[in-house]
Amino acid sequence: MASEESYTIRVVEGDPLAHLDESPLARHTEAGGCFSLIGPIGICWELQGLKIKVCLKIGPVKFPCAVIDAPGGCVTLEANAVCAKASIQVCLDGKCLVYNGKACYRDLPCMGAWNCVEVKGTIVCFP
Repeated sequence: MASEESYTIRVVEGDPLAHLDESPLARHTEAGGCFSLIGPIGICWELQGLKIKVCLKIGPVKFPCAVIDAPGGCVTLEANAVCAKASIQVCLDGKCLVYNGKACYRDLPCMGAWNCVEVKGTIVCFP
C-alpha cells in the first residue's frame, strides 16, 4: 500500500527546469555524453570505433563501465554508493542505444526513505 505524502507548492522566479525543454538528444554529441536519470545517478556513453562504452555514474564517479560491441548487445550496469544505487540495462537496439532499469537515492545525510524510479528511454539513435 502506497503511503500518502503531502507537498508544499511554492512559486519561484524563472524556470528552474528550463534545461528539460530541449530534446534529450540535443544534450549529446556524436562522440558521447552523460545525462542524469534521478538525483545523482546518471549514464555516460562514448563511441570507441565500432563499439560503445557505457558507464553508470553516481555523483562525480563513474562506477561500472561495459562495452557493447554488436547490434542487439546488452550490458547491465549496477552500483551501490551508500546514498545511491542503480541497476540499469543498456542495449543497442537496431540503431538506437536504449536503457531501462531502476535507480534509487536518499537525501543527505543518507537516512530515511529511498527515492526510486523505474527508468526507460532512448539515449541516442545513430544515422
